[in-house]
Amino acid sequence: MSIRTLSAIKNAEERSISLVKEAQKEAERQVGQNRKQKEELRQKKMEETLLREQEILLKAREKAKAKCLELEKSNQPMMEKYENPPEPKVEKAVNLIVNRVFKYGS
Repeated sequence: MSIRTLSAIKNAEERSISLVKEAQKEAERQVGQNRKQKEELRQKKMEETLLREQEILLKAREKAKAKCLELEKSNQPMMEKYENPPEPKVEKAVNLIVNRVFKYGS
């Protein structure tokens, strides 16, 4: 073989090796980019899930608060009845207690 042929073969081999290295670098870059995109997508889904969870909890709190206010409102007359009983009933209850204490002792 001539020197030119050997030189052409050597240049072709070097070029082939160079192309393979470039292809490997490109493949690594694409794999890295793909991983990064998947991680970003996973992170975004997680954030969306957390936001949705917060919205659900907020709505649940609002519903619970509204229900509590509704129950308090419906129980207000009963609370007033027991917190501020009529004076004759109080006197009657006190008299009954006093009579029992005198009757049975302390």
